[in-house]
Amino acid sequence: MKGFPIDMRILGILFLFTAALLTSCAPKNPMERIQLLEKEGKFKKAEKLIDKTLRKQGTSLPDSVRKALLWQKDWMHRVRIDYRYTEKDILDQLQKRVANFKKD
Repeated sequence: MKGFPIDMRILGILFLFTAALLTSCAPKNPMERIQLLEKEGKFKKAEKLIDKTLRKQGTSLPDSVRKALLWQKDWMHRVRIDYRYTEKDILDQLQKRVANFKKD
């Protein structure tokens, strides 16, 4: 790195260290990635990863794991159906249906 100021060398080292750290922290197991996506509320991405996992490893997956993946996919679908309203939607409905309703 001859010709670069010392700050640039330190910045480069920090960048490489950060990139290596982030890469090593990312879940490598599809099940872990699916759970992380689910916790982050990224249901569509999690469902796509479930579908991909079932397609690629379908016959080699234990039956219990395959059933768990299908259940998880169904659960995320039901959550989206059951909890489709935003906070604003709910407040609007409450104001229409409850006399003297105030948001506190």
